[in-house]
Amino acid sequence: MASITLVVGGKIKGSPEEVIIKNYQKRIKWPLKTIELKTSMVNPETVLEKTMQSAALWIALDENGENLNSVEFSSLVSHSLEQHTHIGFIIGIDTGIPKKISDKCYKKISFGRMTWPHLLARVLLIEQLYRAQQIMIGHPYHKA
Repeated sequence: MASITLVVGGKIKGSPEEVIIKNYQKRIKWPLKTIELKTSMVNPETVLEKTMQSAALWIALDENGENLNSVEFSSLVSHSLEQHTHIGFIIGIDTGIPKKISDKCYKKISFGRMTWPHLLARVLLIEQLYRAQQIMIGHPYHKA
């Protein structure tokens, strides 16, 4: 079965976003692993490089990335999971995603040109993954 890794900035524990994120995580059928990066990390690039070895395809969330609608995002996830058994998404820390890491990503996508706090970006990503799953199975959760 395909699996997804999320590499994210910020700590969820005890945050108001934790309830929302955990709720969507329970609904997602794919095994989901989350790696939290600390904003105080001295060298996040090393951690990211090591983590990137675990998945064949990585997608970075970047304000300058491609702005997809939900159906296009679902198609990206579906196609990626058909081609690879393990994909990953990266939400950078407060200094962003190092260029060396970003350049290794298959695709860069955006949730708009606005800057989002890490935890809200994580909420948006996890909800869109759930929505993508529902689009793939034709569930009415997503009303196009």
